Amino acid sequence: MTVTSHYSERSTREPKHAEELGMDTLLRLARRFTGVILMFAAAGLWIAPGASWDGDLAFMKVGVFFFFALIGLTMFASGRAPKSQD
Repeated sequence: MTVTSHYSERSTREPKHAEELGMDTLLRLARRFTGVILMFAAAGLWIAPGASWDGDLAFMKVGVFFFFALIGLTMFASGRAPKSQD
């Protein structure tokens, strides 16, 4: 009876194909960048010089602010690196 090992000689995992790894990283960075831009745009609605404070416009700005902030945070969070399987 013999004992065999299922472990490879290398202790580290093989990386993904270089093109897949590069594209995945690029897409994650694009999502994070877009999320940051949307959050800045949400804040810019209120701090822009000459911003109007009319009732109807303020109500609309609140809706756009929450929409941009929510989508921005979601995109920023989705751009995080995946956890390793180790």
